[in-house]
Amino acid sequence: MQDIVPLIWRQTNSAAVVKEYSDALAILNDEIVKCLAEIPRTPEVDHLLGLVEKKNSLLSEFEYLPPNRPENSQIELDSRPETDVSLSSSGMGFFSPTPAEEDQQIEIFMFLETIQLDVCLKATILESKVSADSEHPGFWLRARFDQNQELDINNLLAHVTERQIAKLKRREQSSTREAN
Repeated sequence: MQDIVPLIWRQTNSAAVVKEYSDALAILNDEIVKCLAEIPRTPEVDHLLGLVEKKNSLLSEFEYLPPNRPENSQIELDSRPETDVSLSSSGMGFFSPTPAEEDQQIEIFMFLETIQLDVCLKATILESKVSADSEHPGFWLRARFDQNQELDINNLLAHVTERQIAKLKRREQSSTREAN
């Protein structure tokens, strides 16, 4: 669906960050194992170990950017320009004043007017090409949404559905006026 939304995006450096934090988690896990060797095993300790293991498996599924890294610096959400976009459940295309590299990891911050909600979607750039539209200088970026973002993607789909319903209502009203 074609739309115009307030949007800003930024590059993330996920591969290096994930490696860095995976290494740090491995060191912490080694320390935990050493501490646990000194603690008598009880059902409570076994339960705690199960919870720690669940936490570790969840952490391994997500890319984490700590707040002090340049890629995760604060961005001014109020300064998001109105941007032409093409939205779908698996990805999106949008105009950008700056290019992006193929396979680059990005975060896209959008305000979805119909549901009055800000969303942040992680995505991978599929294509970045110079805009052929003289009214929209810059670049047309195509991105595929990353996995494990069901809530934000469902919010995006709710926005798309609301836009489509509004479009159908306008068509219906126009047809009714023309018939009268």
